[in-house]
Amino acid sequence: MALKRFILEGKVQGVGCRVGIETYCKQAELSGFVRNLNSGRVECQVEGNASQIQSFVEFLGSGPSYSRVDRLMEVAPKQTEIYNDFRILADGNDED
Repeated sequence: MALKRFILEGKVQGVGCRVGIETYCKQAELSGFVRNLNSGRVECQVEGNASQIQSFVEFLGSGPSYSRVDRLMEVAPKQTEIYNDFRILADGNDED
């Protein structure tokens, strides 16, 4: 299993982006989380096999729901915990 963390920039808050990501991840059987950041960006961390994660990245490129992802950055995962499901977390700071 691989663990990847992404930061999304663009029109990603207030447009159903987190719900779209949650729905996709649950259907794709990915685990992890998604949350809004106070900078106006969205952070998501997913755990799954390489094929699942590649499909997820392609999904993000098309922009979930009414969102528009202008920039997708892969960053180091914050935690190495194993997730049992996928969930939307409370908003957070970019430094968290």
